[in-house]
Amino acid sequence: MRSAISKGLETVVFTEHYEYLSTGEPTGSFSDLGNVERIADEVMRLRNAYAGRIRIGFGLEIGQWQFAHDKVERLLCSFPFDFVIASYHKVDDVDLKLHDYRREDVEALVQKYLCGLLEISSGCDFDSLAHLDLIRRYAHMQGVDVHIETHEEAVREILSNIVRRGRLLEVNTSAYRQGLDEPFPSATILRWYRQEGGRLVSLGSDAHHTDDIAAGFERATILVESLGLEVVTDPMVKAHR
Repeated sequence: MRSAISKGLETVVFTEHYEYLSTGEPTGSFSDLGNVERIADEVMRLRNAYAGRIRIGFGLEIGQWQFAHDKVERLLCSFPFDFVIASYHKVDDVDLKLHDYRREDVEALVQKYLCGLLEISSGCDFDSLAHLDLIRRYAHMQGVDVHIETHEEAVREILSNIVRRGRLLEVNTSAYRQGLDEPFPSATILRWYRQEGGRLVSLGSDAHHTDDIAAGFERATILVESLGLEVVTDPMVKAHR
């Protein structure tokens, strides 16, 4: 928390991952109710310790929400979440980072990825949709360029769903420290978001280490504002909890 305060943040939200497979079963070491309870207790402790210095939110990032609507609803009703992010990390139950972009049919992979995002954006009760073109990160790591902008109609439909339902689009700055020139999503997609009627974005740095907290926020804010968009400094104000 000291790192967040030193960087001038007024609000920070902890959003641990909770992932589902296409069977509707949770997957991964963090997708455990006991882990969520421990995080909830720690957030409450930090709120007391840093009261008056920074606003601390208790959140969750739900991966593959579209496969487990009923289970997610029960999960969200079981804890006092302030902010919930939706994401799509696994295509065909395989994490995006484990796909072989040099050998697989990348076009088919992108189409499946976009279909999943369409389902999430249209039917899941999230507050913000995370790193929309995340697939670009893992393809880049294997020396392959993947740009979902080649499917403009599908991407615009996802963006339109976000706007129509009054949700936020996340601008994820982890791309900068991974050698990419643009955040997730790209400037082109952010421009389309504005054209579809979007106005507000949340910022996320995907920080797993204190040094990464808010990393790239200033750079992303300059980009966002140049496109006529506005950063929500306290995303919990816009939450649908």
